[in-house]
Amino acid sequence: MIIGSGDDVVLRGRSLADQPDLAGTILEDEVFTFTDLTFTVTGEAQSRVVQTSSGTLDFYFRVRSLTYGALRDVIFGTQMTGPILTDVEYRLDGLGDIGPTRAERNDQGEDGAIGSSKRIAFTFGEPVTPGRSSRFIYMKTDHLTYNRYQSVAILGPALIPLPSGSPTWSTTLVAFAPGQQRF
Repeated sequence: MIIGSGDDVVLRGRSLADQPDLAGTILEDEVFTFTDLTFTVTGEAQSRVVQTSSGTLDFYFRVRSLTYGALRDVIFGTQMTGPILTDVEYRLDGLGDIGPTRAERNDQGEDGAIGSSKRIAFTFGEPVTPGRSSRFIYMKTDHLTYNRYQSVAILGPALIPLPSGSPTWSTTLVAFAPGQQRF
C-alpha cells in the first residue's frame, strides 16, 4: 500500500502470489543481537535489502528471540534529500508469526531540502512476545542506493519491572535504509 506523509494505513499482509514484484535478489541480509538501554530486554533483529528486477530497492526488517519484553512498535527514520515513494506492508509468506496492523508516515522538512526527515512507524496490534517473532515488514521504494546507519527504533512493554521504573523498553538499531539519491 503506497503511504504518503501524514497517512495512517491498515495493513493486511501480502505474499509473492499477491504481489509478484516482491521477487528480487537479496543484496544484504544481516542478523544482529540487541539489548535495550536498561539491559533487560534482549533479542535479535534482521535487516535485509532486496533489489527488484527494475533495479529499485526494498527494505525488510523483523525481530525475533525476545526476552523479558514484547515488541509493539518498529519506527524507521531517515534523513533524505528528495522524496521517497514508499509501499509498506508485511510478508504473509516466509518467516515470522505476527505482522503489524498499522503503518503511519510523517515527513518533516521540505521535500528536496537537505535535512528533510522521513519517519514510518509500524504498530503491532498484538505485541510480539517471547517465543514468537515478527513477520518481515517491508518498504518498497523507488531508491537505487542504500546505507547502513542508525535508523530503526523498536519498543514495547516490559514483561518484568525495569530499573528505570518505566513500563516500556526501547532501543535504536543500525539497519539498512534508503541512501542519498539525487533527483
